[in-house]
Amino acid sequence: RLCINRFRLAVELACQQMGYELLRWIDDNQLKRLLGKEKVTLTRRVRDAQTGHETHVEEEHRLKIPDGYFWIDMGSAGQRHCFFELDNHSLTLRYSEPNPKDYAAKVRTLAAFYRSGRYQQLFPEAGDSMWLLTVTTGSQRRMANLKQTAENVLGQTRAADRYWFACMDDIPTWQQPFSTAVFEPIWQRAGQERWWRLDETI
Repeated sequence: RLCINRFRLAVELACQQMGYELLRWIDDNQLKRLLGKEKVTLTRRVRDAQTGHETHVEEEHRLKIPDGYFWIDMGSAGQRHCFFELDNHSLTLRYSEPNPKDYAAKVRTLAAFYRSGRYQQLFPEAGDSMWLLTVTTGSQRRMANLKQTAENVLGQTRAADRYWFACMDDIPTWQQPFSTAVFEPIWQRAGQERWWRLDETI
């Protein structure tokens, strides 16, 4: 939770420095109350061992809830409606058995939640805008592995653009209380290689 609070402080301080407005912040406890009963439908391919024939099976899954949600008004740069996920090396990148820290399942269920229309119903102010910002306390290699996991789930789709990644080490707070680092080009997007600013016009 300390790192989550640190990221929130970084966003708040950077918004003050940039003249942006943080309109809403929902912490993990509030988000669990809001989304705790949400379920999504996922499709899984099943191959018959004898015939080799494949069928698609629909399964209901609980939404894997991120660590927070916030809404920023950046003036001429537009608005950002973002879910936030902190990785402190606790997220599982390779699936072994169902667990709440399975990062691929978080990406998969959040993407299905968006496609279902429930996101727009619960966050009407967001319209079509939904991002997932994943920040890791690990190295850039760890960040690259998280990004690769998301890309494997999402494939070459436009939806991949919604998933952004950064390292916590690039977001100072109390060391540099007037830093705007959270809006600097420290972010990578799924499906792309260059570095992005969080307030970059897209």
